[in-house]
Amino acid sequence: MRFLNNTVIKALITSFIFITCASNATDNVATIKKADRYFLEQKYNLALNEYLVAAETVSPKAYYQLGVMHYKGLGTAADNIKALVWFSMAADFNYDNSVEIVNNLIANVQPAEKAEVTQLIKSSQEALARQLVYRNYAPIIIEENLSNKLLFDDMPDLSDANIVTDMGFSNSLSMNDGYSGGGLSGGADDMGSSAESFESESDAFPEEEPYFLIADYDVGPDGSIRNITEVKASGDVKSVLFDLSFNTLPKPTLNDKNVYFVNRTYLGIASYNKWRMQRDYNYFYTKMRKLTSKLDDSDSPKDKYNQAMALLNFPWLKQEKGYVDQLLKAAAEHGYVMAKYEYGLKLYREQTDFKQAVHWIFEAAKQEHSHAQYRLARILQDSPWVVNDENNALFWFEQASEKDHLPAKLKTAEIKLVAKDEQLIDVDGAIEILADIAEPQADNPEYHYLQAMAHLKMEPRQLAKTVEYLESAIKLGNEFNWDTSAWQKELDSWTSSGSVTIVEGEF
Repeated sequence: MRFLNNTVIKALITSFIFITCASNATDNVATIKKADRYFLEQKYNLALNEYLVAAETVSPKAYYQLGVMHYKGLGTAADNIKALVWFSMAADFNYDNSVEIVNNLIANVQPAEKAEVTQLIKSSQEALARQLVYRNYAPIIIEENLSNKLLFDDMPDLSDANIVTDMGFSNSLSMNDGYSGGGLSGGADDMGSSAESFESESDAFPEEEPYFLIADYDVGPDGSIRNITEVKASGDVKSVLFDLSFNTLPKPTLNDKNVYFVNRTYLGIASYNKWRMQRDYNYFYTKMRKLTSKLDDSDSPKDKYNQAMALLNFPWLKQEKGYVDQLLKAAAEHGYVMAKYEYGLKLYREQTDFKQAVHWIFEAAKQEHSHAQYRLARILQDSPWVVNDENNALFWFEQASEKDHLPAKLKTAEIKLVAKDEQLIDVDGAIEILADIAEPQADNPEYHYLQAMAHLKMEPRQLAKTVEYLESAIKLGNEFNWDTSAWQKELDSWTSSGSVTIVEGEF
């Protein structure tokens, strides 16, 4: 009998690499004792979770116990490969009889598959090593600040703010019927489901295709919309995305200080109410109702996530208050990475539970979710609810940048150029990043400001180009309704508030 096939191997590598705990371990010894107690009481689900927590540190006993539980199917499905991986980690420390167990399990592997199994073990060990590294860049909550919430020009949220586009829509930022937040992360494939995959958005519209757009972005202290990330879109949304950046929102403030925040905008049919949807696009309305009804009968974490996203993205779907949070939380607790991110981000945007919000975003970031890594970095950079740390923020920006996350690349360059910690300054590295993102960021005022800083700090300095880029940053910023007063003050200090000739080397 074959021990495993190639498809199973690939699936196991993916599932094992992304094993992460549901909470942070603060005392490994206490965690092991708690896990042992649950194990003796045959509360295997609880024991499994605690051993996973302990496994995020160097814990041979936790590795061994996880091997036992996966081998015997205690608290989880029996799985010889996962058992082999955990036992092999324990064997690295010669723990108990783990070496003997590994030898016995390996003996059952077909010769042609041994190389792949060995690679699986190596990949899994590397994944666990990454988890150990990630723990060093975890956010630290400021407990005494958790009760503080932002205001937006003295309003409690952005639900009454409007987004205006040239396509004729003026839409509330919040979803109709009181639902706000949420969205499909990662593209159209996320709407697929084991319950049912509907062909494509356009197939659901027999006549003219409407558009919808869901976008995340940073809200600047001046209310400007920055670093827009397209979350989910259908139809022609290029002009809508461009117009979105010209809108100005109420300024986010905390204790009378303007700060950064994050928001999500819904445009097009994503902002319709039930009656308008039935009237204008009844075919799509009916199709989505059937899809979510089938998803409701599924226990799959992916299906729970997809159902939650459909309810969030289309408010005209029938839903009970709090049901979306329930679905996302369930999928997140079962390890579905996109649910972890969306649930955490929703809690954060809605200022519902900052501690849990940061926890779930961190968990998704550890599972290599680029949007979560970017958001975690932004939180570490300037959130009032965590200890701000430029070094940790840079780490997560760089993790997201490796996955071609464009805003993360821009913010990486920013820290490398203007960090308060001189040890983080890397002008050459920033110049390389700015060259890489030049085309897509050509209309971004912040990009031009960073180019000004790069030319100011490069060797030899190019001061004429510094002024040129700073003037461009101010001009673009004014077009997008940014507060450019700090940049203008900086430019005035260089040019005596007027046009002067810069002589290189005398600036």
